[in-house]
Amino acid sequence: MKKKVVWLSILLFAWILVTACGLTSDMSSVRDMGKDFMTALEEGDHATSYAMLSPELKQEIGNLDAWAAFAGPRAFWDWSFSSTEIENDMAQMDGEASFTDGDYDIRLVFTKYGDDWKITGINFWIQE
Repeated sequence: MKKKVVWLSILLFAWILVTACGLTSDMSSVRDMGKDFMTALEEGDHATSYAMLSPELKQEIGNLDAWAAFAGPRAFWDWSFSSTEIENDMAQMDGEASFTDGDYDIRLVFTKYGDDWKITGINFWIQE
């Protein structure tokens, strides 16, 4: 009986460890992508930011030229994220950004496709 309890405890601990490592890896991936996305917007690197978008979002926006028309005016010069949340294969980063016409709240939404995260939602709204 004691062997069963010990083995069960070991298996439970191993499962928790594996799950925690996966969440840590996902959290790091999402944070890096959010930072890289905002950096690409800031630098006007539309090809790089476009590559981070999900296939569905690309279809909604159109081609790279359409993305450049949308992203061009959103070259925020100062930005930071205050929270990152992950639940299953969805993630969200919230923060703030500054632009010449004021300060904005920003939200990036991510979906996991296999092992890769892609941006599926982009929200910028001016702070009041």
